[in-house]
Amino acid sequence: LRGLLEAKFGSQGLQLAYGVDHAVTKFTRLGLRVQTAFPGGVTLSLRFRRAGQVLLVPIELSDNFSLSALFYANALPLAFFFLLRTFVVRPYARRRAAEAAQRQQAQQAAELTKRRREAEAFIQLMQETYDNCVAGERSRGGLVIINAWYGCLVSSQDDEDFPAGSVIDVTVAVQCLVKDSRLLIHDNNKSSLPGFYDPAPGSEKSLRVRYEFRHKLHEATVSDSTPLRLPKQSHLLV
Repeated sequence: LRGLLEAKFGSQGLQLAYGVDHAVTKFTRLGLRVQTAFPGGVTLSLRFRRAGQVLLVPIELSDNFSLSALFYANALPLAFFFLLRTFVVRPYARRRAAEAAQRQQAQQAAELTKRRREAEAFIQLMQETYDNCVAGERSRGGLVIINAWYGCLVSSQDDEDFPAGSVIDVTVAVQCLVKDSRLLIHDNNKSSLPGFYDPAPGSEKSLRVRYEFRHKLHEATVSDSTPLRLPKQSHLLV
């Protein structure tokens, strides 16, 4: 909403003009302008602009200065703008916002489905590598991933109480990253790791790993932006 106020004084007397210009949509604007001349009358002008095209409709309310004409020149546009904003502009804006939100949700759902399928395909492909890695690490008392979860974790939650759809099992993916009984994850966005995906876009996520090292149970939980290094003595569960 933009305002206009201007005054001119010349050989034909004093001219006072004021008005407003409102964006109805991205490409459409509606303007109202009241012009009063001394001597002279009161004129109300309506202007409609869309995509470079302009329609101007002048309405002469009085050919002489009149307080009643000036009153209607102000009251009618205010009432018109109020009705337009209440019954046209705001409902239109809400509808457009709802449609945009639905499109965004659909795009996120499609991307989530795509990443989930890619992660599932990776897990199937790496199953034999996972089995061999677990067998080798277990035989020498090395680093064996018992469980690994990624998503919206709360430290007080039990393993069985994760909100549905907000946490994914990444046990196979994490075990396949183990080399010589060591694991180091630098990624600040762990959803980009092979076998991972983002189960809850826009939410804070963590990675929790329960593992055995030297046949003793350990557990570590780190935020999405925190590197993870295993094993560590501080992870030992007593």
